[in-house]
Amino acid sequence: MRTAVTAALVCVWLIGPAASAQGPMKVGPGAGAGVDILFSEPLDIAAAVTGQPYAADTVTVTTQVLPDGTRIERRAHGSVARDSEGRIRRVQSIAGLGTSTDATRIVTIVSPAERVQYRLDEARNVAYRLHLPQAPPGLPQRKLSAGLAVRSEGIGPRVIEGIKADGTRTTITLPPGNVGNDRPIEIVTERWFSPDLQIVMQTRRVDPRVGETVYRLIGITREEPPKHLFEVPADYLIEDQRPILVKRPPDASPW
Repeated sequence: MRTAVTAALVCVWLIGPAASAQGPMKVGPGAGAGVDILFSEPLDIAAAVTGQPYAADTVTVTTQVLPDGTRIERRAHGSVARDSEGRIRRVQSIAGLGTSTDATRIVTIVSPAERVQYRLDEARNVAYRLHLPQAPPGLPQRKLSAGLAVRSEGIGPRVIEGIKADGTRTTITLPPGNVGNDRPIEIVTERWFSPDLQIVMQTRRVDPRVGETVYRLIGITREEPPKHLFEVPADYLIEDQRPILVKRPPDASPW
């Protein structure tokens, strides 16, 4: 019997040549010769949230502790903004991840009302347009492999950056033998969501196989961002792009 679990939408950032040492994977125009999945963030394809503008910086910190005690920490910085029409702009830099000495920006503009996303290639002045599927009425139900146990619980409210956020903890237990393990493995995800702003304020995912990943918003302002941030520059060529399907492992916990 397969188990359904409610999962938050995620956006998988795909990085170019700097990550090719991990194993190249071509994903589409403008992605670069070699691509790897380095980190993820909430994906903004739900229904438009209007009348609630904001802007914030983002930070994603992945920490792994090796058996000998060596601590490896990787950071990714970016920004996110939403205007009163519900359009969203995300900027992500891979500087500081230890994969490149040059900062590489990934810029996306999403219009949930129009069901379209643009990924800006600033080096070539090209905007890759992707038509999004219709927004689901709620969070999607993900199917998990047989034998996996899922437990979700509320962990109470918390004030983050002066904004109240409700917390949810989801624990997925991999039974012995699922990935060659001789003992159960627990993957724990905590997600803090603001009912007021309708945004994910912070997530924390602990997987003993890969370590801890924390994504959070910092420096939040609630003023209207400049209009031009949500528009494709006039000198950019717009090219349509087919959807990119990234298969996640069945035991991946939700963000």
